[in-house]
Amino acid sequence: MNSQQVAAWVVELINSNNVHAFYISKRWRRLRAEVLKEQHGECQICKSKGKYTPADTVHHIKPLRKCPALALKRDNLIALCLSLIHISEPTRL
Repeated sequence: MNSQQVAAWVVELINSNNVHAFYISKRWRRLRAEVLKEQHGECQICKSKGKYTPADTVHHIKPLRKCPALALKRDNLIALCLSLIHISEPTRL
């Protein structure tokens, strides 16, 4: 699936109120695991502040609903801990 196809698929999921299907897809689960591994399982925001906190999830820097073409782009993903996942724009921290 190329990036245009991914974007169309994500838009379809958004429009049908089924974004959960994206987050349980094999593509997302595989990429999520790769990003966590690449970022050493560390929350990147905490790390930038000199603290170590295990990352619990991978977050879209530019929101999935606003930028579906970036859904599976590594440079739009960041490993975060649970205490920071509620923040919609982690790059502002």
